[in-house]
Amino acid sequence: MVQNNPINGTAQQFSQPAFKEVSNLRDVLENYLVYWKWIVAVMVLSLVAAVFFLMTQAPVFEFKASVLIIDPKSQMNELTILNELKEVGLNTNTKLATNEEKVLKSTHLMKLVVGELKLHTTYSRKISLHWEDMYNESPYLVTLSEEGYTALKDEMEFTITKKNGGYSVHGKYLKEKIVADIKTFPATIPTPVGEMVIEKMDDSAYKDITTRVTIQNPVQAAIWLANSGVKSEIDKNADEIRLTFRSNNIQRGQDVLKSLIRLYNQDAVDQITQSAAFTSVFIDNRLKLLTSELSDVEQKIEDYKQTNELTNINSDAEMFLSNNLRLNEESLQAEIQLQLIEFMEQYVKNPMNKDQLIPDLGLSDKGLMNVINEYNMLLLARKKIQEGTSDRNPVLVSMNRQIDEAHKAIQTSIATSKKGFSMSARKIADKNSQFRGRLRDIPRQEREFVEIKRQQQVKEALYVFLLQKGEEAQMSMAVATNKARLLNEPDEARKVAPRTMVVFVVFLMVGFLLPVSVIFLQNLFNTRVRNRSDIERISKLPVLTELAHNKNNETIFDHHSNEIPNAELFRLLRAKLQFLLGAENDKIVLVTSTQPGEGKTFVSVNLAISLAMLDKKVILVGLDLRKPMLSKILNISNEQGVTSYLAGQVNDYHPLVERSEAYPNLNVLTAGIIPPNPNELLISKRFDTLFEELRKEYDYIVLDTSPVGAVSDTYLIDRVADVCLFVCRSDYSDTRNIDFINRLDAEGSLNRIYLIINDVNFESHRYTYYRKYGYGYGYSYGSPAEAKDGKLK
Repeated sequence: MVQNNPINGTAQQFSQPAFKEVSNLRDVLENYLVYWKWIVAVMVLSLVAAVFFLMTQAPVFEFKASVLIIDPKSQMNELTILNELKEVGLNTNTKLATNEEKVLKSTHLMKLVVGELKLHTTYSRKISLHWEDMYNESPYLVTLSEEGYTALKDEMEFTITKKNGGYSVHGKYLKEKIVADIKTFPATIPTPVGEMVIEKMDDSAYKDITTRVTIQNPVQAAIWLANSGVKSEIDKNADEIRLTFRSNNIQRGQDVLKSLIRLYNQDAVDQITQSAAFTSVFIDNRLKLLTSELSDVEQKIEDYKQTNELTNINSDAEMFLSNNLRLNEESLQAEIQLQLIEFMEQYVKNPMNKDQLIPDLGLSDKGLMNVINEYNMLLLARKKIQEGTSDRNPVLVSMNRQIDEAHKAIQTSIATSKKGFSMSARKIADKNSQFRGRLRDIPRQEREFVEIKRQQQVKEALYVFLLQKGEEAQMSMAVATNKARLLNEPDEARKVAPRTMVVFVVFLMVGFLLPVSVIFLQNLFNTRVRNRSDIERISKLPVLTELAHNKNNETIFDHHSNEIPNAELFRLLRAKLQFLLGAENDKIVLVTSTQPGEGKTFVSVNLAISLAMLDKKVILVGLDLRKPMLSKILNISNEQGVTSYLAGQVNDYHPLVERSEAYPNLNVLTAGIIPPNPNELLISKRFDTLFEELRKEYDYIVLDTSPVGAVSDTYLIDRVADVCLFVCRSDYSDTRNIDFINRLDAEGSLNRIYLIINDVNFESHRYTYYRKYGYGYGYSYGSPAEAKDGKLK
């Protein structure tokens, strides 16, 4: 056997890793470029689809506004500033802007916006392939009753069309149809949720245009706005809230944000006014009570003076009391605070005041006031949330628990503060007792008068204090300001959808990836051999040549032609085969395949013809004893052949040999009649004798054998062969066939295996070189005539 040959020398030189990587990359690209027309066609269709898609999409505009939340520190309300809470260690771990953001996006405010702008009803007109929102320019106004809006469980949609001098209404709600004809406006139409009134807007710019009307539950519209419609973002460095909203109509988008901010400020002013009014009423009630108590004390002073016939208190008494003036002042303040705390305690313990705001009476105990302010803040927040949700809302349940805990904390703080002021009062009283001994010489009348006078001073001071707070409450109601200052109005309408370039790019990518993916999947699940590269990836066996697809389906073609691809390819195969059969006695070429249909007989016949054209004596021997095809292809008799000689029916094979008229150097020895024992014939001594004689008589011997994957005959024939040409067929032979051939080579079952790839489609893009260069050299002269019916005779 020849170990090294020039056929493989060139391939081995270039089998470096870098070259393989480039070659593999090129093969991958060529696998896709074959279908470039299909890929381009799909991409063009994708661009057309993108155009239609854009025509079906209504433009979407984005609007942005920002507000600065004003610190309520200077306003008269019941909320305490977070900074004060931090001073006493009661940090709530929240920010002012965070709380107000929740208020801005509350369902309560969104309901007001929906009701004011009538966002629950949408009017659209048809433009191109999409519907455009007309907002407040609709030619019609459609309304339902409050009960009708509330009863809506889904969107109600219908169209109003001018028809035959009147107007028709067609639509549906759930599964029920809405159909009506209108002669005059306003018109009342019955619906599943109640009567619907349609009015005609004479000032509309779109008179009598077909209008699509969509009505939804206002509560659902408000919930959508709160949860998805309006987006918010808080500035980390300031109490600024940025609002974003998207809409198909520019005016609608601007109105939504403007109305939301305005209604938010109005709601905040209303709450401040309400809180101040509540405080004013509470103070007025206390002032009435103090007025009565102060009158009683003043009457007591008057009665005391009349009883004791006093007109003026001796100024000397002030000298004896000079040492305790400071203590009297402290005692006075302590008693005022005690009474305020008692007022507060009575108010808190009163069941009627549960869930009511606790008024600010100006207690000096900051810890108690901070707890009260936190409680009031929770009450206000719960009130806003209750209007847009159910009692089972986890947030509301959590807030109720916080309110109960805060109420208990207030009671505890009141008791602690009251105890503290009581202790302070006792300390002051103890100090005053030190001076009472010095006051024993003071006349009883003067001492009693001072006691009464002190009661009057306490009442007067408390009265003046409450009167001042009452005035502050009245001023707060009169000058209540907005809670949010508008920084940026939603004037700019930025188009955000559809993004034309993005749509085109996406559709173009889809148009590219779709066929590429199909090709990839086709290649991924394809287990058939297509070309030389497929074989070289899974086998180290050399590939002698690739043969082109035979368009006319004839086994024999004109080998003299310079225009037929296979004519030149068989010349190439013949040249390589001459190198392989370099030894003097190397003459026998065995042609086989794994399975029927791969083209071994086609290769055998045409290889024999091509060798015969070298002016060499060639014989084609049919050794496919189980399914002989040569006689049928060459149109010669198969009554006697190889089997006749091997079975001993004839002793001389020469009469069995047929000579070709078209190619005088070509002789054919057919298989003969199908024998019952082909294996026994092939291992007989007569078989070896036959080929010893043929080697002496012929220059080349081509053997057409059985497929090795079907029967074992070829393994027996291989002992006389010098070279084995193993035929695979493009897009027909499975890659498992190549694995099978690799095993045969490893086991040594066949001698010197070389692969031939048959029926390759050279018209594809990967073989552009061959198509441009051709397989002839453009000779102008013709070729000898050959039988066009595929026959040798």
